[in-house]
Amino acid sequence: MGHIIKFCLASLVCIFFSITALPSVQAASQATLQVNAEISDSNFWDCTFVKEAIPSKPSIVKIEWSLGNNYSNPKDATIISAGKTKGQVAIVSEKGELVTLSIRIKNAKNETLGKWDLQVINKGQSESVTISLPETIEPLFHRNI
Repeated sequence: MGHIIKFCLASLVCIFFSITALPSVQAASQATLQVNAEISDSNFWDCTFVKEAIPSKPSIVKIEWSLGNNYSNPKDATIISAGKTKGQVAIVSEKGELVTLSIRIKNAKNETLGKWDLQVINKGQSESVTISLPETIEPLFHRNI
């Protein structure tokens, strides 16, 4: 009977240490992907784009992202507000996880005027994207490597 009690106590101690050590192990395997966006010309916000034959001005730049192969539940944030030329967003995920990014220029009705998609492996790096004035009716995107 004494052996059973010792075994149960030892098992409880092991379970306790496993539970308390688990969050620190998980935190060590996470990485932060820093996404920086910049508009190359402050006149960008005065530019008129054509969305389905209707002229429209940009109001925000948003970023959507999903982790791994799960595209059904994306997260989003405003990365650049109207009148600003720079912004950034930090995305935390497992280190080495696939992150799918979509940078979208939206008008006041939240319609997408232009978008650019990118997939990266999160190694804790920074990714930079520059948005330029268009030569046509679509905004241009450039990945800065």
